[in-house]
Amino acid sequence: MNTTDLVNNDISETDFSGSESYLPSFKELSGRKFNNDELIVGYQNDANLDEILKNFKGATVEKEIPELKAVLLKLDTNVMDVEKAFEILKGKKIEGIRYVEPNYTDREIPVIKSTDSKTQKEMGSSTLNQVEEGYPDYKDKQYALKKIGAESAWEKATGEGVIVGLLDTGTDGTHPDLVDQLVEGYDPYLGVTIDPAIDYDSDGHGTHTAGIIAAKDDGQGVVGLAPDAKIMPIRIFNPGYIGDYAVADGIVWAVDHGADVLSNSWGGGGYSNILKDAFDYALTNDVVVVASSGNDTTDQFWHYPSAFTGVIGVAASDALDEITDFSSRGEYVSVAAPGNNVISSIPVRLAVSDGVVGEPFAYWAGTSMACPYVSALAALIKEEYPDANVYQIRKMIEEGAVDIDEDGYDTSAGYGRISSASLDLNPADYEAGNLVVKAISKRSSNPLPGVFITLESKETSKRYYGKTSNDGTELFAGIEPGDYEIIIGGPEYLYYFAPNYRMEEELSYSGVVEVSNVTTYTQEFETTQFKTDLTTDLSFAGTLTISLLDSYETPIKTFEFTSNAEISIDLLPDIDESGHYYLAYEYVGTIPEEEFGIRGEIQINNESIPVEIPVNQEGTGFIDEYGGLGIPWTIF
Repeated sequence: MNTTDLVNNDISETDFSGSESYLPSFKELSGRKFNNDELIVGYQNDANLDEILKNFKGATVEKEIPELKAVLLKLDTNVMDVEKAFEILKGKKIEGIRYVEPNYTDREIPVIKSTDSKTQKEMGSSTLNQVEEGYPDYKDKQYALKKIGAESAWEKATGEGVIVGLLDTGTDGTHPDLVDQLVEGYDPYLGVTIDPAIDYDSDGHGTHTAGIIAAKDDGQGVVGLAPDAKIMPIRIFNPGYIGDYAVADGIVWAVDHGADVLSNSWGGGGYSNILKDAFDYALTNDVVVVASSGNDTTDQFWHYPSAFTGVIGVAASDALDEITDFSSRGEYVSVAAPGNNVISSIPVRLAVSDGVVGEPFAYWAGTSMACPYVSALAALIKEEYPDANVYQIRKMIEEGAVDIDEDGYDTSAGYGRISSASLDLNPADYEAGNLVVKAISKRSSNPLPGVFITLESKETSKRYYGKTSNDGTELFAGIEPGDYEIIIGGPEYLYYFAPNYRMEEELSYSGVVEVSNVTTYTQEFETTQFKTDLTTDLSFAGTLTISLLDSYETPIKTFEFTSNAEISIDLLPDIDESGHYYLAYEYVGTIPEEEFGIRGEIQINNESIPVEIPVNQEGTGFIDEYGGLGIPWTIF
C-alpha cells in the first residue's frame, strides 16, 4: 500500500496488493467455519494465479475482485478440500501470491431482540403522541436522541446528500419511515442490485439499523439521527453470513457506487486478509467505516472488522450512560453509543409477530444498535464538513464524546458516549499520524514477513495491532500522532511466508517511536546465538565430521569428531549472511555393533533444542530435532 497516497488522500493509484498477508495455521482452521470447497487468493500479479492453480488439480477461478487483486477459487472436493489444499501449500512458496485463506462464514449479528410483553404494553399506552393517520409518534421513546443531542445537531446538519452503506440483512424499503430513504443497493451473494422500494430484508435486523440512521422525521414512527441521509443496503446476511469474499465484493461495490459511510453491525471470528483489503479500500477512498464491538462482554483485541486500524469500533451504552453488560471490551473500541432498549423500525411483515402493539417497530439491544448511531453522526459531520477525511471525522467523533465509565480513554467506552458536540469541532485541528514499520534481518537486510507488531499510545494506552506483509512492512494509517511503545516479535514460525521453522528462532524487541505525519520505523532482527554441544557415547573406528552448510549445502566450516568426545562449537562467527543453514554429519568407516549416534543440543537465541541422530551406516545426514529430516536453521 502506498503510504503517500493515504496521507495525501490521493487514492487514484493506490495499490492494495501489498496489504498484510496471512496464512492460517491448521489449529486456527480447526476452530473456524468456512466453505470447504472455496479458497480466497490474494495476488500481486494475475500471472501468478496460473502457478497456484497448478498445485490444485480441478480448481477453477470462480470470481474476481480486481480492485483488491483477489480471486475466489472453487475446489473439486473429490480431489481435495480446504485442509488438503493447505497441506499442499505448506511446503511451497509461490512467487507473487500475497495470501491464501478459506472463505470464512463465522461472522454474526450482535443483537438481542426484545419479546417483553410489558414493554409492548407500555408502548401502546396513552403516553404516546397519537396521529390521525399512520403510526404513533415514538420520538419521545427514543432516549438516544436526547442523550446525543439530536435537536442541537439538526440545527447544523441532517445528513442531506450523504449515503450510508448498510452492510446488514437488507432493508424493508416499504416501511413508512423508510420510503424514499433508500438508494439502489447490492446483494453480493447473488450479484444483483436491490430495488430501494421493496422489502429485501432477510431477518429484520437491517431495517432496524436503517431506522436508527435515517428514518425520516415526519411526525410519526421513529426518526433517525441523520433523517435526510440515504441508506444503501448491502445484504451480507441471508439470513446467515454469506462469507468474507462476497462481503468484500459488497464493500467495493458500495465504495464505487457513492457510499460515504459504511455501517457494520456485525462481526466476530478471526482475522481476514480480504476483509482487511476491502476496508482499506474504503478508508483510502475517504469512506468512513464504523463497526460494532460485539456482544461477548469479554475484553479482547481480535474482534473484526472493528479491530482493523482506521475503523471506528463502537460499544453499547444505556440510558444511564453506563456500558451495558453485554458490550465487548477492547483497545479497538473508539466510542460508545446508546445500544440498550432501542426502538426502531422492523419490516412491515413482522409487525404482528415481533412488533410493539402490532406495529412495525421493536425494542432491540446490542452493539448492533449502537453502531448505526455513530454511522449517523458520521453522516452529519460529512454533510457539514464534506472535505473532512476519515481520520478527521473519527477524531471529531471521539473528541466530541462525553466521557463515561473510567476517566479518559478506556477499553469499555473508548473516548466516551457520542454527542452532537462533535459537530462544533474543526476538522482542520486534526492531522493523522501514519507509521510504516519495517522488519529486516540484520546480516542481509532481507524483509521479514509474519512479524507481530503492537503499538501502545503513551498518552491514552490505546493499542493497535499489525503483522508484516511479504515485503516485511506493516502500515498503521490514520492513527493519533505522538509517542508509542512499540513491541515487535517473530517472525511467527507457523506463518506460511515466514522464513523460520522454529519458535526458538523467533525474536522480540521493544522501543519507543514518535509518530508524526509520515514516520518509518525499522527493526533489525539479529540472531544472538547459534552453537552446538554434541557428543558420541561409543568408540568408533571410522571418521566422523560435523559441517555447517549454507542454503546450497556448501560447507562453510567442518569439525572432526573423535570417539567418546564432547564438542562445543560456536557457529555464529562463521555466518556472514542471513538465511537458511544446515548442520550435517559424514561418517566413513565401520559402524559399531551397539547403537551409535550423535546426541546433544543446539542452542539458538538462548533456547536449547535437544537433538538425537542415529548413525547406522556410512554416509551423510542432517542434524536437527526431527531425527535428521533436514529442516534448516534460520539465522537473521
